[in-house]
Amino acid sequence: MRGTPEAVEFYRGLRDEIRDRVQGGEGAVTRETVRLLWDNLPVWHQLRSVSDFLADRETVLVGATYTHAWTERALESPTITESVADAYARVWLNMGLRHREKVIRRMAAFLSADGVIFHANRSCKPYSFGQGEIAARLHSGGVPCMLLDGDMADERDFAEGAWRTRLEAFIERLGSRTDPGRAK
Repeated sequence: MRGTPEAVEFYRGLRDEIRDRVQGGEGAVTRETVRLLWDNLPVWHQLRSVSDFLADRETVLVGATYTHAWTERALESPTITESVADAYARVWLNMGLRHREKVIRRMAAFLSADGVIFHANRSCKPYSFGQGEIAARLHSGGVPCMLLDGDMADERDFAEGAWRTRLEAFIERLGSRTDPGRAK
């Protein structure tokens, strides 16, 4: 459970491992030319396929909004129960589209993301609501975005050819914008 000594120990270990990998130059791909932020749940049944597709194009997912969506604040209340209740009372889906836009813009800047992929997930309509509007606002503010239709669980709602074509075009467009000195 969040906030327990075991959870804190686990995430400290994970943080240390990632820090060591970054310091050692060991990344998800050998040469990183495009960095993307992902919005919504992954397409679980295509996780390997999408990951390999991106890696083959020197593209990495540097963050995702979904893990951030369930609390934006540290556990600050006097007890774990109060902290968890406080966190879940402020789920960002209930905070409005402007707030979500602001958080995504901040995440993209912090992570040096070149663009954002919005997964319009048919199995998670509340999370997908407003993605088009948020993407349009981000795009008008200089953050490239794309929407991909799909479903996190139902394979019938995944058109692999369409995904590949759209992702390829998005990555190519972003690749022409990125700093060539970034590639490692």
